[in-house]
Amino acid sequence: MGLAPHAAGHYNSGTYPPRPVINVGQIDQTLLEILACPVCHSAIRQEGDWLVCDECRLKYPVRDGLPVMLPEEAVKSDEDPAEGSGDAR
Repeated sequence: MGLAPHAAGHYNSGTYPPRPVINVGQIDQTLLEILACPVCHSAIRQEGDWLVCDECRLKYPVRDGLPVMLPEEAVKSDEDPAEGSGDAR
């Protein structure tokens, strides 16, 4: 009784090696440098699960590691841009 070769030529033992842990909420710095606010075209920064535009004070959600840069998905940021990041909870 042996192991049958998988279609890719690998042998399937019934278990797979563990996948590396990836922080799905963190956007790659290179991508952040390319992205701009779709409303005012200013640079954005990441703050937790949000991409924040300090110019027009809109926040765009990051869902499953993907930025949702749609104006209809944006929410108005309550924080003053001069305050930087900070959670007042």
